[in-house]
Amino acid sequence: MSEKSGKSSTPLRGAIVAMAGDRVIGVRGELPWHYPEDLKHFKKLTTGCVIIMGRITWESIGCKALPKRDNIVISRSKVPEVEHYDSIEKAINAYPKRKIWVIGGGQIYRAAMQYLNAIYITHVPKIIKDESPVKFPKIDSHQWKGGKIKYKIEGKNKLHYVVFRRIPKYKSKLSKSQIIVGLQCKKRLWLEVHKPKAAVVSSDIQHRFEVGHMVHDVAQSLHENGHLIEWKNDATHAIAETRRILADSPDTPVFEATFSHKDVLVRTDILQKESDGYALIEVKSSTSVKESNYSDCAVQTWVLENNGVPLSSVQLAHINNQFIYRGDGDYHGLFRYEDIQDDIAEFKTKVPQWVARFKKILAGNQPNIEMGTHCHKPYPCQFINYCSPSCANTVKYPVTDLPNDRNGKVAQQLIAEDVKDIRDIPLAHLEKEVHEWVRAVTVAGEADLKSTAAIEINRHPYPRYYLDFETIQFAIPIWKGTRPYQTLPFQWSCHIEEESGKLSHEEFLDTIGRPPMRPLIESLLDTLGKRGAIFVYSSYEKTCLKQLAAIFPDLESSIQKIIGRLVDLLPITKQNYYHPKMHGSWSIKAVLPTIAPNLDYADLGEVQDGMAAGVAYQEIIHANTTQERALSLAVDLRNYCKRDTEALIALVAFLSSGKIQ
Repeated sequence: MSEKSGKSSTPLRGAIVAMAGDRVIGVRGELPWHYPEDLKHFKKLTTGCVIIMGRITWESIGCKALPKRDNIVISRSKVPEVEHYDSIEKAINAYPKRKIWVIGGGQIYRAAMQYLNAIYITHVPKIIKDESPVKFPKIDSHQWKGGKIKYKIEGKNKLHYVVFRRIPKYKSKLSKSQIIVGLQCKKRLWLEVHKPKAAVVSSDIQHRFEVGHMVHDVAQSLHENGHLIEWKNDATHAIAETRRILADSPDTPVFEATFSHKDVLVRTDILQKESDGYALIEVKSSTSVKESNYSDCAVQTWVLENNGVPLSSVQLAHINNQFIYRGDGDYHGLFRYEDIQDDIAEFKTKVPQWVARFKKILAGNQPNIEMGTHCHKPYPCQFINYCSPSCANTVKYPVTDLPNDRNGKVAQQLIAEDVKDIRDIPLAHLEKEVHEWVRAVTVAGEADLKSTAAIEINRHPYPRYYLDFETIQFAIPIWKGTRPYQTLPFQWSCHIEEESGKLSHEEFLDTIGRPPMRPLIESLLDTLGKRGAIFVYSSYEKTCLKQLAAIFPDLESSIQKIIGRLVDLLPITKQNYYHPKMHGSWSIKAVLPTIAPNLDYADLGEVQDGMAAGVAYQEIIHANTTQERALSLAVDLRNYCKRDTEALIALVAFLSSGKIQ
């Protein structure tokens, strides 16, 4: 049978892959089979198109571009002699009208899934026996259709391929999430509906999403024999299935129960039968009830009550940060349930007004909303980059750069006075000393280093240690005896400087997946010895050490001695040094480019910040991560943590010199 493609306004965004049983697509960076007819099939489909691949795939084909195709490599570092981008999204956006094929490997397929509209799979008759094979992502039947019709590939091996097409997303006129977004910013609501491609999902936002999904899964697992309402082609099935379950099995806990009222769609996390009605349970990964949660639950309550669902309670299930994990998957007690039904009564009366207002906004033109604190609270916005350029292009040093400006009050007052650039602030107009210092330095256009910095640094004896931790916070604890969101160090880097100027480096990173805290602190105590200043940046390392002392009371005395030797460079830097290019921030990543531009975090691998470090560590210890992938991430983690302590060395040298180069 041959395949005929239907017409579509969106160009092809496909994945093409050869796959053995159990979704295996490769072993240790290599393709464990060779079928000439499949290669011919691959060539036929991809010729004249854009092909996107990962660096490992690029290297596996000899770093030579496949002819008659536009070859693109996804890599965070430079790839010579080929077009490359640091993300799938950027690569796809570079060719908005071209047919695009993603050709591997496993990580690239996973990253590309959300952008694809087709998947072509050649099934190969191979049985691969390997402990860590590379696998193609699971194909969610709720998002993809097809895969049943077999299309022949001419050749002696009698291969065939199947095609999956993405199911078009159902778009309700207004969802609960959109209402919550609208309450934060009307412009963001409009953009989410009319310009969704302008959104940039940062690693921080993506991590929040993933944590939320994990928390929801655990919360549902604590309600035994619950029924999950699956989302298929659109809301119609989910709404009908919800009604059926409530009618036929009213005592069954329902997950993602789906209701609609006046074009507003909601899906409740958990709907649990009680003696006098139902408990609507909203699950959150936070450790307390937030004000924004009231609006969230009010919208759900309004829709459910108008669907005739009697609610005996409206509960907010949030993380109990005093919960101590007992091991063996026992998460009873992880959540605190607070009944907020009375608290949301006033909010519920406002829902019809919200609905009418936001429908009107969505039917009109893009709202003109200036950037402000609402861009970050209560939730970080995905359209920061979209809204920023107009300001960034006209104001080099915006007044929003002023540090220690609680809720942006000073900046907002200046903007109201039509002062947008720090250099335009009148002399003696600012009350805070730090604001005036930042203004004066910015006006001068040159950095300022006070002589007291050298005096402070040079009083500390040798040997000198430069210490940095990398930590992880699990919303759902995985190690026995730990709590949700407990700060747990898994890595350290330490440079040691002798009075002679000799430098050495020690480090610790446990990638086995066991609790690393004990071997980490024991190895650190051995490395730090009994004397000498220990330079850190911020109080974070001190906090980590205090927590380790609490976890291991037998080591408390030794750890307290280490704490007594800590020298925090942040307050020293903040009191003595400022450069206009720091834009009001004394974070190490803001300071470093102004004193040691050669120590650039951008030239590192996948791990370039603390968030990425935590994500990388979680991937390393995950059971499904291949050994090759884990080793690669471990190298990136070591390089990143080492760069942090190299930065401390450069900072101490700079501050102690008393000179600006």
